[in-house]
Amino acid sequence: MTQQAMTTEDGAIPCPFCGLGCDDLSLSGGSDEPRMEAGGCPKAQSGFSLAFGAAAATPAIAGRSCTLEEALDHAAGLLGGARLPLFGGLAGDLLDIQAAVRLAEATGGVVDHRNGAGLTAAATALQSGGLMTTSLGDARNRADLWILVGDVTQRFPRLVERLLEPSQRLHMEGMPEAVVLGEPAAEAPGAALEHLPVPAAALHDFIQRLRARLAGRGLDGEPEAATEALVQRLTNARFPVFVYAPGALGDQADLVIRALGGLVRTLNEAGRAALLPLGGGDGDISAHQVAAWHSGFGVGTSFHAGVPDYDPARWSTGRLLASGEADLLVWVSPLNAAPPPATPVPTLVFGHPASRFEEAPELFVPLAVPGVHRHGVVHRGDGPALVPLRALMASELPAGAEVFEGLAARLATEEQS
Repeated sequence: MTQQAMTTEDGAIPCPFCGLGCDDLSLSGGSDEPRMEAGGCPKAQSGFSLAFGAAAATPAIAGRSCTLEEALDHAAGLLGGARLPLFGGLAGDLLDIQAAVRLAEATGGVVDHRNGAGLTAAATALQSGGLMTTSLGDARNRADLWILVGDVTQRFPRLVERLLEPSQRLHMEGMPEAVVLGEPAAEAPGAALEHLPVPAAALHDFIQRLRARLAGRGLDGEPEAATEALVQRLTNARFPVFVYAPGALGDQADLVIRALGGLVRTLNEAGRAALLPLGGGDGDISAHQVAAWHSGFGVGTSFHAGVPDYDPARWSTGRLLASGEADLLVWVSPLNAAPPPATPVPTLVFGHPASRFEEAPELFVPLAVPGVHRHGVVHRGDGPALVPLRALMASELPAGAEVFEGLAARLATEEQS
């Protein structure tokens, strides 16, 4: 399969590789060697370069090249005989994920995202007590104090440039202040962030202490100067915003998010504050939205019983593979070339054309990368906003929706015969 650069019309190019949904990139390098001018963002540079330079990949069965039709026939046979197929990864755009979820329902499978733990933690915190959130645009234009919970700038390299130091801003004069709750790390270019070195394991306790002080309650022992100083800044701020990536909070994500929700509720008793949870990319917010539209539930849902069964702990990728309950792994990942988890379960990979494997999976079907090889659409990391993606290269690689619809048609034919 050959790939050839296309001439694109003038205008900014959107990026699908990060939850910020930046849409101000430009293409250079000519038709033979396209390059993305990514504003110094390593995620965009890496994502576009990998897709631009992907070899002319072809489908393979157990490492042996085959045609797309042979690959789909083989996949249909395995799906038709599977007891509980697990549709994991789901690192694609809206169109990829919609088709994958429809196929999972048709085959009585389970849907879960590679970032499912973070999505589940966010949903659990929302269900338990509600969360007061804002959008990227509202925070950019109105927040005067940003609290970055954890290593947010590593997941979103342009966050400081795009949100904390924008060229234009409504409603506020000057730039907002920013404090990172976490250990100092390499920061985005131009970042001038203040750090409070709170270890990840201590975030929940630190946030609860902030809330207690804001509510006027005393603490055991001498008050910490850093805690008291931040309490004063939060009290004086007109609109503080707490930014976090659920997937970056680890095993304590549920507790930390709930604590942040309580802290914001306390602040809103006398002023205005909000949370800004950000999906980390890989189509995680799109996967959550698609699953919810399709069945009423998010990822971590099984269709095995003929009706949606939402139980993210029971239907998580890690547990199903470790227990052996899933007998087929269908790994969907056109946006991310990382391989699927190692498992003795037969694995069908519908993924990035640059994917590499230590051991060849049962099936590999390279898919077009949305936003590079085809048009598409992804959800921005703050939730409902959509980012339309442009095709930058002509490609013979099939789209995920095309492949999954072809599989569904084969399975339907087998059932009728």
